[in-house]
Amino acid sequence: MTALRLSGYRKRHHVHEQMRATIQSNIRAAQDYVQTLCTPIYAVDAKGAFEGCGSGIMLDVGPRTFLVTAAHVLDLHSTTSLFLPGRPLVELTGVSHRTFTQHLRRDDKVDLGIVELSSATVAQVTNGTPVSADLIDLSDIPSWLSVYGFVGFPASRNKRRPGGMLQPSSVAIATTAVDTDRYSEVGASIGIHFVGEFAQNEAIDWEKGRVTAPQPTGMSGGGVWRLGRLPELERGVPRPALIGIGIEWHNSKRMLVAVRSSFLVASLLACYPDAGSYLPHMPYVNVSQK
Repeated sequence: MTALRLSGYRKRHHVHEQMRATIQSNIRAAQDYVQTLCTPIYAVDAKGAFEGCGSGIMLDVGPRTFLVTAAHVLDLHSTTSLFLPGRPLVELTGVSHRTFTQHLRRDDKVDLGIVELSSATVAQVTNGTPVSADLIDLSDIPSWLSVYGFVGFPASRNKRRPGGMLQPSSVAIATTAVDTDRYSEVGASIGIHFVGEFAQNEAIDWEKGRVTAPQPTGMSGGGVWRLGRLPELERGVPRPALIGIGIEWHNSKRMLVAVRSSFLVASLLACYPDAGSYLPHMPYVNVSQK
């Protein structure tokens, strides 16, 4: 699913229709791939039925695997058990690390949560391939030339179906970055966040055409990926890069917000200092006086 408009790129670079079709096909292939790198998170509602409440990625960091999601998803653990997909569902257990806030969680502009998973838990999860730490990109610079994907499991598509079955249904919303001077509209900062455009009623389904996209409620905690830069997507399907974790949707502003991967890495290092040798480091430039 996408809300991209390639017209500006086509005009600047004289992209003909065949190349436009190639770019769109490669974006779709990239979307399909990153959807395999996400897992739904389920809670139990008041009637005792399972329903999707969030999304996450399983991140391999050396010998450890972590479930990375939004802190507000893990907050639900105070009132209900949380589960990952499996046969049967796999109860989420272990110690969680969440960003601390003295106020309401909705005021937390980082909103990041981490749980270390046991190897037995990982083996039982049936939806979501673990993500290698070398896919993390700490130095992405938002650009209109880059295509990004917010990936997750909308709650409206992940409810128990007739017969008691759960069928995970994910979405990858392809988007471009908003202008950085708009970040302040949603309380975001370029150093902490990535913000992408999303107009729910102007989405494009590759098979159905223009559609109303599902509400992103339930997609919180899913990975945000750079699917590729447009010149790369002319040539093929680039290796995706994890640039953030989705945390907010602002319908009236038509924006999706993610916390950057640099905060994910910093959080992992704070909680698990010995993981440093398995995590990417910020690029550096040697600055010397003349």
